[in-house]
This record gives sequence, structure tokens and C-alpha cells, in this order.
Amino acid sequence: GFRTVHMYTSVFSGVCLTVVAQKTTRVEDAGRLDGPAREDALRKEVALFREWSRVFPVFRDAVHAEIQKFAELGDVVLYGVGARSSNFVNTLGLVPYIAYAVDDQPEKQQRHMPHSGLAIHPSAEMASRSRPPSLVLLGVNSENEEAVLRRGSIPAGARSASVLPPSPRLLEAWSLVRSR
Repeated sequence: GFRTVHMYTSVFSGVCLTVVAQKTTRVEDAGRLDGPAREDALRKEVALFREWSRVFPVFRDAVHAEIQKFAELGDVVLYGVGARSSNFVNTLGLVPYIAYAVDDQPEKQQRHMPHSGLAIHPSAEMASRSRPPSLVLLGVNSENEEAVLRRGSIPAGARSASVLPPSPRLLEAWSLVRSR
């Protein structure tokens, strides 16, 4: 029951599609698919969801295994506590492996992440902690990763890996999803 008035893409952690739509009063103005075309589109959507449902447990287990190896060597730290990284940590059940979170936004520091309860510290504290990080999970927007790395925010000896695409630094487990 809507028609597209304006549509554009922008860069926001990848490509963001923005659509401005207007409610239509007539069904024929809505641009809806009908008959076999509609059924075909629905079948494709259901197939994509079923494939993701099948791959998700394999992906989750691969992420756990990858992060657990680093947790045995030192602290695993989440850098950036926005909605995307919080969702990633909570949905995949990664709290047992993550020692704490860091964020450069003062309003978030000395607080705890929603649901996970992970303490949020300034990034400057990573180097002075008793157990140095072995892995820093980058939960910042992909366009900010370079700035974080350029600033030297990641302590020497720690590996960094992005938690979400698009990024050239993704955890290896993401190859399971990209290859499908």
C-alpha cells in the first residue's frame, strides 16, 4: 500500500538504502506484485531465511571457537559499544569470552553494556590492565576502523578483528557466511 517517492543510497557501515514512501489510496498504485511473480518473490525470501537459519548455528560455533582461542592467551576486549556490536555479542552469546568493553565516548565509560553487563572502560586503560588483550574485537563502524588503528588504540601484540561487515578485518568465521 505504499509507493516510492524518493530513494537513495549512502555510506553508513557499508551501504544504507533510504526509501521515502507515501501511502497510496488505491491498490493499483502500490506497485505490488501479484499472482505468480508475488509467489516467486515470497519463495525466494523464505529460501534465504531458511538458508541463514541453517548456517547460523555453524557460524555461531565458529565465532565461539575462534574467540575462545584468543581468550586462552589473554583478554578479549570489545572496542566500541554501539547497537550493532552489542547485538553481535548478545545474539551470539559471546559474553563468557569477553573480559570488558572499551569506548572512547566519555558518556559510555564507567557504565555497563545492555544485557551483557560488560563493563565499559576508556581505551587508554587497555595497556595498563594486568592481563593484556590478545584480541580486540572492533565494534566500530567500518569507516572508523582505520582511525582507531591509526591512533594506536590497540595495544602492541594484540590482534584486531572486526565483528561486522563490511570490513577487510572480519573474524575468520565470517567466511562461512560470505561463501554462501
